[in-house]
This record gives sequence, C-alpha cells and structure tokens, in this order.
Amino acid sequence: MARVHLTMIMTTLLLVAGCSTKVKLADEDPAFADAMMSAQEMALGGVTAAAVVGVFDPLDQADADDALFGAFLRQGGNLEVWPQGRVADQLSDEVLSDLAAQYASLGRLNYQDLHALESTLAPCRYLAFARLTEDEISSDTQGTELRDQEARAAGVPEHGDTWNSMVTTTRKIKVTLEIFDLSTGFSVWSAEASTKDRQSYEYEAPATDAEMIQESLADTTDDRVIKRQGGALRGADLIDLMAKAFGELVQRLPVAPGA
Repeated sequence: MARVHLTMIMTTLLLVAGCSTKVKLADEDPAFADAMMSAQEMALGGVTAAAVVGVFDPLDQADADDALFGAFLRQGGNLEVWPQGRVADQLSDEVLSDLAAQYASLGRLNYQDLHALESTLAPCRYLAFARLTEDEISSDTQGTELRDQEARAAGVPEHGDTWNSMVTTTRKIKVTLEIFDLSTGFSVWSAEASTKDRQSYEYEAPATDAEMIQESLADTTDDRVIKRQGGALRGADLIDLMAKAFGELVQRLPVAPGA
C-alpha cells in the first residue's frame, strides 16, 4: 500500500494519560547477583530491533543506544559502563554489527562467539544488548460531520463537508534487556519491559482523509523503517518510551552502590 500523506489542520494537542511500564524478569543465573555486585565494568552492545518490528533510522539508532547508556548512568552505583561506541572501537564496527544483527534476528547469541571476546573487552566481564520486540500504534477516532446548515435549509446540495475529529492514539512497545557473561559466553540475566502512552489531538480534515487515517494502520511493508513519532497518527515518541523502559529494567539489576 502506498504511504498516506494527510493534510490536516491541528487545533489542539494534549496528553491524555502518562506512561505506564511493567517489567517481568525472564531469566537469571543463581550466581549472577553476587557476581554483578562485585563487577567493576560492563560493556553495552547497543539496541536492536526484531525483524517483525522493523529497522531503525540511523539517527534514531544512535539515540536508542544513547537512551540505553543513559539508563545505566542514571542508575548510579559503582559500575563503569562502556557505551556502544567505545565497545565498537574495541571490537571493530564489523564485529559488533554482526553481533547486533544476530541478536536482532534470533534474540540470542552464540556463546562461543561471546567467550572469544573476553580478552578484547577486558576488564569488562559482562556485555549487554537490548532488543525492541514490539511496537504497536492503534487509534480511536471520534468525528462529527459538519454540514452547511444554510444550504440544507435552502434545499440545495451541500458541499465542502469536513470532519471535526478527536483522535486518541495508543503506542505500546516491548523491549528486552539481556546480560551475557563473557567468561562463559552464556546469558545470565534477562528481563522484559512493556510500556505504553496515549495522546489525544483534535483536527479538521476532509472526510476522506479521516478514513485514510484508519487505512494507514494497515500499511505494512517489508523491512520497514520504524516511525519514531508515529507519522500522521501522532504516536508517542519511540525513543522516549524506550528510555523509560530501559530505566525500569536497569533499576532491577543488582549493582553495588557508589562510594
């Protein structure tokens, strides 16, 4: 389906509800908590997206990686975190890109490949990856058709019908954060966070455009670029939602407090 371009006059824009986030611990090695409390450094492999979700625009990719790094910085504690760029410098862009592509596609990494990186990323014992696994935007449109009351009274055809519509969009995302132990190559901790936000806005547009808003929800193409702001549907900002999800996930990690 061709992409839909809507011409509309925005009259108001407001937030209906704040963001809500739920976290579920998926897996944890019994020895991880104690080992993590004594860890001094951790490497971040970056943020990926599952194939069913799409691919990031390069600029949004950088912002997503920064959002993950920022979540660890806000967490505090005595852990030094290597951002994705520093890890790429140590491993090479090609090696890290191959790992990211593997994790995006499969949601897992080969333990032998990871163990082989132990000396290169020393003294980091752990390598973390995040993965966007769900990104859904839905809408509820309530519209009132406006008629030319004078034309109706005169019994002549009415023209220039418009819709005065209130649209509420809900954007829901789901992300996974996973920690790999480079000494073994195995996953030792993973958790999933789902978060959503709603926005409402009012606009005036031709009736046909109001119908096309719903049609654009069905616009799915192969290898599509994830829409950061939801396009014409005015969904919540993707990176903002991911940053909130990362913050909740990182807070669940056992990290020794700072001095």
